[in-house]
Amino acid sequence: MAKMISQAGEMTVQLKEITPDGSNLIMVGQMGVWDSQIVVPPHEILAIMCLMLRPKVILFLVLAPFRALLHWSKRPGAPTN
Repeated sequence: MAKMISQAGEMTVQLKEITPDGSNLIMVGQMGVWDSQIVVPPHEILAIMCLMLRPKVILFLVLAPFRALLHWSKRPGAPTN
């Protein structure tokens, strides 16, 4: 689960769904104990895409499935061959 960290403290963030709604992107989830929606207008979608297309981020995303598998295989009770 993701975590939002600020000077006010920490709050868990769980993203449950991302769906288009007209020209906006709606991210539905939970922040702490509150159900929430984040409405992202078109110009912000473009800004997010530009941030995501940085080489370090692309490399991180390419390697993420392998890190997840490695983490999963090291958990207690994981199957071994």
